[in-house]
Amino acid sequence: MPTESRCINHHHREATGRCRRCNIPLCTECKIIEVEGTFCSEKCLRETKVFLKRAEELEKDTVKPRGRFPLRQLVIAILVVLAAVVLLRIGGVTSASDFGDLIRRIVNTIRRG
Repeated sequence: MPTESRCINHHHREATGRCRRCNIPLCTECKIIEVEGTFCSEKCLRETKVFLKRAEELEKDTVKPRGRFPLRQLVIAILVVLAAVVLLRIGGVTSASDFGDLIRRIVNTIRRG
């Protein structure tokens, strides 16, 4: 059976919300309601504002992909496939075992390199 939450400051009152920062239950009288959320104290409100400001600054510093990024990936993938086809044709690959032999030759050439 669920138990109702009681205000941390007024144990006889039912809690109508919780502090965004520390999650303690609060009644209507104890809540500090701001744009950032509901808080139990000015301290929790202040700390949350500092946190949100820092998170915003970090978000600005994050490198975001440009709109052409997926197109670039597609072009690279196509070039890799074309290069693989050319290598397979040059290597005379006609079957899976030929492909394995080609890979072994490439690896051995790299090792000797």
